Amino acid sequence: AACFCTFVGTFLAILVIGLLQKANTHSDDGMVEPLLLLGCFGALATLLYAAPASPFAQPRMVIGGHLIGCVSALIVDYFTNPAFATAFIPQVVAVPLSVAITISLMAASGFIHPPGAACGMIFISASEEFREMGWAYLIPIMLGCLVCLLMALIVNNALPSRAYPIIW
Repeated sequence: AACFCTFVGTFLAILVIGLLQKANTHSDDGMVEPLLLLGCFGALATLLYAAPASPFAQPRMVIGGHLIGCVSALIVDYFTNPAFATAFIPQVVAVPLSVAITISLMAASGFIHPPGAACGMIFISASEEFREMGWAYLIPIMLGCLVCLLMALIVNNALPSRAYPIIW
């Protein structure tokens, strides 16, 4: 039953994120396609549906970890991306610097959430066109987190043997 619950939660959360991406695709009018189906949500689904009792799967870790990952990557981009006048750090160190800052801030703040580090790495290692979305990157990240958390609340509490969250 637990494996079926894991399957259903993962399938539904990723399906909803995919449908939201499809509904917001504006490729025929030249708009940039918003990217919602990010790898960090696959990692998040692993925690939420296969290990819902894990401290890393709790709502505050999900939101806090993704915020730390996003904000760290966005700030590092200002100092490493030659498109910005503030860039003075070689771009070759952008990815390791962003990930190291993210994980250090997570450890210092207590908001340790591995998929959050992945979401920052996805941003900082993406193409210049992708990084042009800047702070708007927080929108698909927070939307995806909320979809996954909502589905985790529903699916993980459907079985008497499971309870989610353990702590808010």
